[in-house]
Amino acid sequence: MAVLNYIAAARDDAFAARVAFILMTLCINVANEDPTTANHANRLHFAQLHFRASINTKALAAGAIAYNATLQSEINSNPALRGSNVPDSDLQYVLGGLYDNFANAYATVT
Repeated sequence: MAVLNYIAAARDDAFAARVAFILMTLCINVANEDPTTANHANRLHFAQLHFRASINTKALAAGAIAYNATLQSEINSNPALRGSNVPDSDLQYVLGGLYDNFANAYATVT
């Protein structure tokens, strides 16, 4: 069952830590971006929440996996690895692409 493989990867502490680290890099970049960047207020708010460790990275990992067929394929190729075989570059690409979605979803969270 593929979905169980995805859940196991998203819940894996090492995979979630990788997601958190990659998000930290993205958040640092957002904190330093031009304030006129589209959606900057929500993007910055999300970055600040992540800096305070107020983001559930396992939930974001699940979102990234659910969204991207490449991540799903990599996890399915060896489910026992729980996502450790997913290249950082793939995670960076997916999380970067979803950043505004996450930022908008957390826009009203304090």
